[in-house]
Amino acid sequence: MDSIQSFDALPHNLSECFLDMGSFLKDQKIIASTINDLWSELHGKEKNICMNYLQELASHNLLKLLPLGKNKYEDGFFNEFLVTQDNISREFAIHQCEKESLSILQRKRLNLDIQENKFPNWCLNQTQPVTLNAYLFSISISTVLNLSSSTYALPNFIATMEKLKVVMIINHGFELTKLTNLSCLSLLPNLRRIRFEKVSITLYDIPKIHLKYLKKLSLWLCHVDGVPNELEDLEVMFLKLYRVYRKSK
Repeated sequence: MDSIQSFDALPHNLSECFLDMGSFLKDQKIIASTINDLWSELHGKEKNICMNYLQELASHNLLKLLPLGKNKYEDGFFNEFLVTQDNISREFAIHQCEKESLSILQRKRLNLDIQENKFPNWCLNQTQPVTLNAYLFSISISTVLNLSSSTYALPNFIATMEKLKVVMIINHGFELTKLTNLSCLSLLPNLRRIRFEKVSITLYDIPKIHLKYLKKLSLWLCHVDGVPNELEDLEVMFLKLYRVYRKSK
């Protein structure tokens, strides 16, 4: 009830930002700069406005700000805080997003929860190609202990999500998860930010995403195969990546 009353009191632009929080996991500790990037891209807000939004949502008890104790002159103001939300607020945000449209295909925000490589029925049992309307897409991956060989291929329908601006792929299992089929992101003209958490990719997967469209690619607790140890090899690697990138333009 408190979440409903707090949400109803929010102005439209702030309520839209709150609904974005449903794309994160419950009790997940999020670096504030991550949310800043998200809101800057989706809603065109400046950094100081984003911080004001975080503080205002916290004042309505819709999220919490946890100080990191870092000096703001070292890492920037937004790295001073972790942001977290309780399960009630998150579920309420998800419920509000679902109310916007009964059809999953028409929702502005879409969460895909993959359990042990099992995709939801809505993205498998399709008689025709799926076209989604979302501009924010969050993929949550669950694995079991000692299942370190888990591999997940991104679903091909992502390539049809022309309005997509932000993709977040978060693994909350015990082991790293290997991602494949990253090339399905390459045809998205509005994709600006990608965030991977606790996944494994190869270095040569990165050019497949078409870097010319991206403003930021964030890798958090990830493993990247193919990174050379020697400086000379590193220079050769970047030269090869640059050539691949130039060909993709």
